[in-house]
Amino acid sequence: MENEMKSDGLSRNGAIDWLRAAAVVLVMFYHGNLAYRGLGTLAGLGWVGVDLFFVLSGLLVSQSWIRKPQWSAYLKKRAWRVLPAYYATLLIGLALVFLFSSETPRLVGHYFKELGFSLVYLSNLMDDLLLGPFWSLSVEVHLWLLLPFLVAFLHRYGRRWPGWTLVGLLALPVLVRLGLALGFPDIVGGWAFPGGAHPSGAFGAHVYSNTFAHMDAFLVGVWISVQGREIPLSKPLVGSGLIVGAATLVLSIPFKTYAPRPLPMVLFQFTGLALGFGALAAWSWAKGQRVKAPKVVGWLSERIYSLYLSQAVIYFVMTPVLVASRKVSLSGQAAILVIFIALTCILGDQLHRWVESRFLRGWTRTKKPRAGERGAGPGILLHSQEFQNPD
Repeated sequence: MENEMKSDGLSRNGAIDWLRAAAVVLVMFYHGNLAYRGLGTLAGLGWVGVDLFFVLSGLLVSQSWIRKPQWSAYLKKRAWRVLPAYYATLLIGLALVFLFSSETPRLVGHYFKELGFSLVYLSNLMDDLLLGPFWSLSVEVHLWLLLPFLVAFLHRYGRRWPGWTLVGLLALPVLVRLGLALGFPDIVGGWAFPGGAHPSGAFGAHVYSNTFAHMDAFLVGVWISVQGREIPLSKPLVGSGLIVGAATLVLSIPFKTYAPRPLPMVLFQFTGLALGFGALAAWSWAKGQRVKAPKVVGWLSERIYSLYLSQAVIYFVMTPVLVASRKVSLSGQAAILVIFIALTCILGDQLHRWVESRFLRGWTRTKKPRAGERGAGPGILLHSQEFQNPD
């Protein structure tokens, strides 16, 4: 979900802009249509946009750390990047609880509990979030804290055994999912086992929103970033990744986000999506400067974080309408979805303009070197394998 202001003078990567725009549109489609029939059958696949977010986040943030591997600068930059707009959205959510709820006392108590978890990025540990999409932001921040250690590990071992390192990384979340599904069915979610069914059908919220169970895509993004030019972007390799991702996507069509599913899907669904999105992101990273992104794609890409925050707010406000969309016609579903996306874009643009970009300008503003000082002159552009989109 990363996108900072273009402050280093580097040209943009058009393909990465396309991917980031696609990620946020997928998520808006998912949260803007809860019908799960008609239009909802396709919109229901929008949850895979989160996995695309994680791949891109791993790619971008690891590049930021590689360029300047200092904890103080890294944490300060991450904090200024995410905290202002995030906390502003939490305050907006609190105001909306008072304004739009007919059960204000009960919801205020629930939201204050949610607020406590969200302030320290632990909302993924809660059920029934009013700002439901915020769970993924908590997971992402947890992964950011692990990222420097992942980069150090990959620099030491990944360059020597790149393929085996990737297999080992992807095995970790698979083992976590297996442990949650079979060893702790009580925290996976009782509703996932109708009639006391075997936990092989598990895919509860605590599997989906668990940091270590949902880190496949992020790990792939970090791996691609560290490997850099050493990744053999051959057509068979990229094609194989895309085929795996496409097959996983097709197999996901019958299932909602938390629906029970066969154990192989529980274990390897995120892995297949990570490989598919990883292949697409690796190609975009290497070749993306040749791709031109229209203004609307650039607009979405630049506001990706604010749009993600805003759609959580609009999701809360429109929940009664979204639930009712299950009973309306296809044209009615389309109208509700258009309204949801339009309101998200309006609020996202304002959040980006008045909060996010103002803090980013303060962080990225640097003193211009005078003639003769180090840094004056044309400088040296990063090679094409380093991200052209600011992190």
